[in-house]
Amino acid sequence: MTLLELQPKLRQAVAQGQIGSPVALRVYLKSSHTDADLQSGCITAMGMARELFDSPPARLMVRGDLQRQATVLVTCTSGATLFATLEGGTVKSSSIQLTLVGNHGIANLESASWTPAEPPEESPESTRWRQALSESHATGKAVAIS
Repeated sequence: MTLLELQPKLRQAVAQGQIGSPVALRVYLKSSHTDADLQSGCITAMGMARELFDSPPARLMVRGDLQRQATVLVTCTSGATLFATLEGGTVKSSSIQLTLVGNHGIANLESASWTPAEPPEESPESTRWRQALSESHATGKAVAIS
């Protein structure tokens, strides 16, 4: 499954009121490929968070190496957060784990097989996100997304 294929399941949990209002999304992507495009995986997760929270990303912070293993914390304008851990070439089989936390419950997808999707078509928004990821990675500091 790709990250985008899982998005409707989380949307459904929100629409049915199973978790209340979403406040945090935890994404853990592990790729068996050493050349995995972790940045595109993170941008896809940011788009998912924007839609689930109905709030655009405002700040982000990268720790680690976006080529091999990184953790990214994204804060949306509403205060909701995305916490993504991305790994490339560290496991034998690729997997994904998602947890959506709401103010009245949790929707959890335990480790499932993950197939990295083709990188999303670049948009002005994803280009800004990619630039912010690169800047935070290079400086080691939180970056405002303009």
